[in-house]
Amino acid sequence: MEGSDVLLAICQVSIAFAGFTSIVGVVGQRRGSRWDEEASVRLWLMIESSLACLLFSLLPFVLFHLGFEIGTVWGASSAVMAVFLVVHMAIIAPSLHRIDRNVGWSTRSFEPLIAVIILSALTVQSLNALGIGFQRTFGAYLLGLILFLGLASMHFATLLVAVNASDARGDD
Repeated sequence: MEGSDVLLAICQVSIAFAGFTSIVGVVGQRRGSRWDEEASVRLWLMIESSLACLLFSLLPFVLFHLGFEIGTVWGASSAVMAVFLVVHMAIIAPSLHRIDRNVGWSTRSFEPLIAVIILSALTVQSLNALGIGFQRTFGAYLLGLILFLGLASMHFATLLVAVNASDARGDD
């Protein structure tokens, strides 16, 4: 299947992100302090985005080995990713809105870039799924996965900033 090596490499990066997040979570809890709501939400977002990227890296293999035509593999994979992104935004928006009122500049400055990444990935995956402009190709799906890795990276950065801000405030 076209791009199988790249998909497997993205799987490995996704697993590494999830592992780093676990380390941050364990170290943060070992210090004896409780994380504030923002750090907890950021931890959840990082784990979710890492595992979702892993899932989306493996999904085309499942569809391909079930015998679907390659165009259908990329189109269906893009459609599933687009639906996930819409659900993701609907679920996280209330949590981010709630914590956004309680934080300073620390992680709020990341939100516009995160929104651009999500909307870009949603647009590319929707167009690829519909066969508009991309014709259900691996390249468009790969672009979505790379944007998803960017999202995971931004969530990791905001997690680290949130944990450091929480420690600086002395939140218990």
